[in-house]
Amino acid sequence: MSKKYYTYIHIRNDTGKVFYVGKGTNKRAYSKHDRNDLWQKIVAKHGYTVEIISEWETAEEAFQDEIRLIDRYKNDGLAVANFTLGGDGTTGHKHSTETKKNISNKLKLFFSNEENAKRMADIRKSQWTDEARKKASESRKKIWADQSYIEKQKISRKEAYSTEEMRKLQSDRNRSYRESIAGREAMSKRIKTYWASPESQTEEARRKRSESIKKGWITKRKLKNVDN
Repeated sequence: MSKKYYTYIHIRNDTGKVFYVGKGTNKRAYSKHDRNDLWQKIVAKHGYTVEIISEWETAEEAFQDEIRLIDRYKNDGLAVANFTLGGDGTTGHKHSTETKKNISNKLKLFFSNEENAKRMADIRKSQWTDEARKKASESRKKIWADQSYIEKQKISRKEAYSTEEMRKLQSDRNRSYRESIAGREAMSKRIKTYWASPESQTEEARRKRSESIKKGWITKRKLKNVDN
């Protein structure tokens, strides 16, 4: 391989269909380490073949090509083991403004389609097994036990929401998700799960709900006074 970076695909041996798109260096395309649960299940059951698509001089070019490939395959209902639209990964790498904009536009376009949003939500739900929840919980506990990590996250989030553009972008994303079929279904499920749990009937829970309702009425009265 003459160039350092490349993009690649993983193909199911039983159907010949692409189930994963990636980018990397060295032997990353052939490694089974650090792959998600769905990828592992497909490989264990059906086997896979690696195909290098393109070679690139820079990581930025590889990121751009990965985004393009995932977009192409997902539009055909493939690349099911890709849970993002590409452009993520490689610790320490900072995206150019062009790449950040490209990723953002691809995400907006992809999730504006309710069928796409629901399909991705269903894939994530199928992977969220009891074992996956346990592993995720243990991993989060270890990470958040590190005070330096907590401080870094505070700084990172503060910087991320320091501009009006970023705050508006996140607000639009949240609203779009809440209004989608997947978002409404997820919210309905969370509400039903909460009211069916013993925690919802505790004195503390009742107190918090009461305070929330009071704050809501206070806000409404303030807005009404401003209008008048």
